[in-house]
Amino acid sequence: MINVIRMQLKTQVSSKLAFVKLIKECTDLGLRDAKFIADDLQDNLNKGVRTYKEIHLKGGIDDSGTSYIRIFQKGISDLGIDAFVTGGLSWERNFKMLSIGLGEDSDYSNFIIEYVNSIDRIHGQEVIGLMVEKLSKKDLEEIFSKISKEIKL
Repeated sequence: MINVIRMQLKTQVSSKLAFVKLIKECTDLGLRDAKFIADDLQDNLNKGVRTYKEIHLKGGIDDSGTSYIRIFQKGISDLGIDAFVTGGLSWERNFKMLSIGLGEDSDYSNFIIEYVNSIDRIHGQEVIGLMVEKLSKKDLEEIFSKISKEIKL
């Protein structure tokens, strides 16, 4: 699961305090360091600097069973923050390698699973829809057969 992200703001953050609290909640950082990240992201936007800030989110899940990447995504959405977010340098390196065809089938499927798990639900559904559109009827029937065995309707 992705726990390092790279982020770049597209627009100003309307509630900087809430953004700092979100960063603090989803990382192992203290308030001062979380504020530094929020300030740095905001300063880059204000200066027109198109660089990403790497943020190390907590691994695992919180007490409610939600991953910190999901908490962070929901928080960004709830705060109305418009930003570019990727999965960090390793994620970007894997993306580039797969983009030029350097990977096994399992590398692609693992990357797609990780990607869909790291984005919001609506965009995840769009990605899955795009992939399903590319499958043949035989492939779809095979998938439905497997699903029907699992849910035993």
